[in-house]
Amino acid sequence: MTMNKVEIPEDILAEYENNVNIIEPLRQGLLKVVFDDPDGFLCKVKNSYVCYLRNDDGADRVLHALTSAKDILCVNGYDSPLMKQSRRWINDFRDYNYVYEAKEPLPFTLKEGASIRALSLKDLDYVFNHYPAVQDRIFLKDRIHHGMYGVVVERKLRGFVGTHTEGSVGLLFVEDLVQRMHFGSALEATMINALLAEKIVPFTQVEIHNVPSKRLQESLGLAKGEKPVHWYY
Repeated sequence: MTMNKVEIPEDILAEYENNVNIIEPLRQGLLKVVFDDPDGFLCKVKNSYVCYLRNDDGADRVLHALTSAKDILCVNGYDSPLMKQSRRWINDFRDYNYVYEAKEPLPFTLKEGASIRALSLKDLDYVFNHYPAVQDRIFLKDRIHHGMYGVVVERKLRGFVGTHTEGSVGLLFVEDLVQRMHFGSALEATMINALLAEKIVPFTQVEIHNVPSKRLQESLGLAKGEKPVHWYY
């Protein structure tokens, strides 16, 4: 794994849980810095951008730096009125960061007849057909390549988990047929343990009103950031 040698600004580091979605992907070398100045900090991977704003001048510069209609933006720090008023994106979602700061792998148990395995490209159709939020086979193929896991119940795949391009744990899905069997917890624990084995600090993001997911993160021992980030797309 190639590590990024970029110097992360002190005000970003000072609020670790709030900004883990910038700090850890930079440390992993996933994100490339676009600009760093007194008004803001912008980095990217593919068409996904992550920024830390200090004022609306920083927001204005970010808006000018993004040039494609397909660009997706995550905003940390200053809650910019200018960004909201730009009307550039259709959706504005607010998420809390959650980070697993312990070093020990997470224990979990599975009901009899269930197991968890790594996904392969043979599972692409299943993932595509059961994750309507991302109808992009190229993206999902890339995510499988980077490591996804599925829960198998009586020889049938019934759910999965992976990581997003910018490094967060996600793509979590469990079929209704096997809900309430704690497979979501087992899948996320498996993904966290896989990242720990690679010396990567696991983090995820949860929509601010998603109570079941917030409870899941708390049950797994993840620490919550206090300031939500905005996702614009």
